[in-house]
Amino acid sequence: MKKRCPKHSYIWVLLLCVFLLFLSCQPTPHQEIIVNRSDDRLDKIIDASAKPIPIGTSDAENADGSQSFVSIQTQYGIPEEIHKTIPLGDNAPNISIDVFIQVPDTLTFPVYRVRQLPFSKEEMRSVCLYFAENGQVFSNAYMPAKTELLKMLAFVKDDAHAQSVNRDFRTEGFPSIEEMLVEEIELTENDPETEQYNWDAFLAGKEETNYCHFYDEALQSWFNFIPLEDGNGFVLNETNIFIVTEDLVYAGDHIGARPGRILQNVSLTRAEAEKKAEQLMKALGATDMVLSPAETQKAVHLNGYTYEELSQGWFLVYRKSIDGMPCFAQQYDSLTPAQQYNRQWPQERISMYVDSQGIWYVQWQGRSELMQVRNDNIELLPFEKIWTVLEGRLRSEFSWSADKLKAAEVTDISLGYCVIRTKNEEDIGSSIPAWLVTVRSETKTGLVQYSDFMINAVTGEFIQTDADHK
Repeated sequence: MKKRCPKHSYIWVLLLCVFLLFLSCQPTPHQEIIVNRSDDRLDKIIDASAKPIPIGTSDAENADGSQSFVSIQTQYGIPEEIHKTIPLGDNAPNISIDVFIQVPDTLTFPVYRVRQLPFSKEEMRSVCLYFAENGQVFSNAYMPAKTELLKMLAFVKDDAHAQSVNRDFRTEGFPSIEEMLVEEIELTENDPETEQYNWDAFLAGKEETNYCHFYDEALQSWFNFIPLEDGNGFVLNETNIFIVTEDLVYAGDHIGARPGRILQNVSLTRAEAEKKAEQLMKALGATDMVLSPAETQKAVHLNGYTYEELSQGWFLVYRKSIDGMPCFAQQYDSLTPAQQYNRQWPQERISMYVDSQGIWYVQWQGRSELMQVRNDNIELLPFEKIWTVLEGRLRSEFSWSADKLKAAEVTDISLGYCVIRTKNEEDIGSSIPAWLVTVRSETKTGLVQYSDFMINAVTGEFIQTDADHK
């Protein structure tokens, strides 16, 4: 079969947009988010003297005479685990909390200046050619051959799930799968020949479209390589891909799905997926990233035209590592012109889909680098104060819809970092210790949702999150 990548294709663009929407769509808090205030309180704390590392008494000295340092748990009164309930009122379920608290193995929490690090055009070219294995790269959009499209059309007409997707498409005001396939079949009658990508024009900034395409011989499929607009990353995806993570599968929160399903036919173990991913991370030079367990989960790979299931694998997420600790995703909302430094900082994140055949999707966003240290060891609030703020927030957040809840439970409490924008500096941020709390809730109608709550561990203020949920 002749490999072609004609210009006439909008289906994969639509599917990519929908796919990215599902991966990024998160619930919006109904109350105003507390962010850094304009009184520079946080900046003053950061720029104050570093907190000395507490040393144990002489009774706590080691057998060899060396001194014993006081642990983070002891310094800030952090318990190993929490077993509590938060009442939401009459005729409403309690929020149950039975979790071990995840605390990093460290004695200090330094604050770094962080700089955004956009890819140069030469770096983008090198990354693309690495994925293409230095093969031919094209400038035209890929679309299956006419014979493939006809097979897909026949499949859609006979497949019950595809027809369910059709109904959902029509309900949302989109053309049906059959209508889109018929239009694409008509367009294949006069497809132009493919064109080689003009790297010289790209490097000179004269290429009209930055995205390009290549054929992966090992996976027997066409791939798109798309630099992000801000230059801080890229998306690599198989052109016909649609990935749905297990939480969305279970919740039935995607087109054509029904709730309650779990993924039981994953084609490789998590360890095998991580091994493949680590090889890629090393090749990309992303050695300062760590796997984020809370965001890593099973996923299903669907045919983007017909929604036929192609494989089950793993959706892996890596975050910036600050002294070995993951940097959580977050987003600050600007409340007033005087608080522009509260705008969203693009958190660094690499996500990918891996199955037994290989890697079908990679997105690197928000590339950054650590600069000098602003504070060698910033002091955190005692956990008792953090818990008081968190308990009140959770009660407030879920009480307003308590009559619709069937159950709610805290599934994770972790201490790590997030990066916030530095005031009056457009491309400079600061790494701040933060608590991340994940709550799993289920409505009486069966809708399952994961909500993240993040608290600034230094000031106790809330941070609006944009993390993907487990």
